[in-house]
Amino acid sequence: GCKYKDVRMLNGTAGNAWALVSRKDIVTRIKESGIWSCRMWDSGYAECWCNKEYTDESTSISIASNIYISQSFIGGDDFPFEFFDIPAVTYANHTTNNTGAMLWAGSPPTKTKCASVRLVRTSDQYNASGFISFHAMGTMA
Repeated sequence: GCKYKDVRMLNGTAGNAWALVSRKDIVTRIKESGIWSCRMWDSGYAECWCNKEYTDESTSISIASNIYISQSFIGGDDFPFEFFDIPAVTYANHTTNNTGAMLWAGSPPTKTKCASVRLVRTSDQYNASGFISFHAMGTMA
């Protein structure tokens, strides 16, 4: 199992999801479910992560001069289990063809669904492709 010596050293904030992991907490189960990889901890804490690939070729619409947003949301997938409270969700964009694209928050996470995002890019950053990493952390229901 994986043991943390001092949770506060991870990011200095006791009020976030990492504070749910106690010093003696260990990973008791690792699970793959659909697109998700998950770790479950002895305390009931859980984390899930996945990568969602995208290609933003002709699916963007103009929202301002030289600014485009993808028409469809990326993410919003069901978690493999229900969280007790709405989990903390982080996401990051990884472009694979050296184009630039930012993420615009779409729907927030719920106890059963991940957050969703849209790609935002300038007109000279066409044909963006890559993947978005989603990571959810919280207590299982």
